[in-house]
Amino acid sequence: MAVALLPFVPQLATEVRADDPVYKDITYVDADGNTQTANCRILTSSDEYINCEQGQTEAWWAVTEDVTINSNGLLVGGKVNLILCDDATLHVKVVDIIDDPTTFNIWCQEHGTGKIVTNDTQGVLVWGSLVLNGGNITHNDNYAGGSSCVLIEDSGTFTMNGGTVTAGEDGYGVNIPGSGTFIMNGGTVI
Repeated sequence: MAVALLPFVPQLATEVRADDPVYKDITYVDADGNTQTANCRILTSSDEYINCEQGQTEAWWAVTEDVTINSNGLLVGGKVNLILCDDATLHVKVVDIIDDPTTFNIWCQEHGTGKIVTNDTQGVLVWGSLVLNGGNITHNDNYAGGSSCVLIEDSGTFTMNGGTVTAGEDGYGVNIPGSGTFIMNGGTVI
C-alpha cells in the first residue's frame, strides 16, 4: 500500500493579541478645510516612538481618546501625521521631533478640540519640522526661568497654519533661542 505524503501547510495565526497595533479609518480636516479620511494606527499609552513602519514613506497615527504616556516622552521620527480627534487628549511629558528629515504634521477634526498636553521644562522640542494644522498644544509646567510650549532648536522649523499653542503661566508659547524658524500662517499663540 502506497502512502501519499501531503505537503505541510502552516496555519496562519488569526488571533489578535492585546499588544498588536490597531488601525482605524479616521476623519480629519485637511489644509483646505475639507474632510478627509486616513487609515491610522491608534496611539496608545505604550507608544513611546511614532514613526513610519517598514516600507512606509509616511505614517498616520491618531489620538482617539485620552491617552497618557508615562515615560520620558514621545519621540517622533520620519514623516508622521497625527490626528487629534475631537475631545481626545494626549498627556505626555515632552514631544521630541528629531532632526531632519523628520516632519510631524498635526491635524484636527471638525471641532478642533483634540489636544496634546505636556508637562516637562519644555513641551515640544522641534529639531526637525513641526506643522500644526489644527488642534491644541498646551504646556502645563511653570518652571522658573521660563519654560516653552514649543521650543524651536537651531535646525528646527515650526509652521503654524491653525490651532492653538498655550504656554504655562511663566513660560513662552513659542521660543526660538537660536536660528530656528517660526512661520505663522494662522492659529493662536497664548
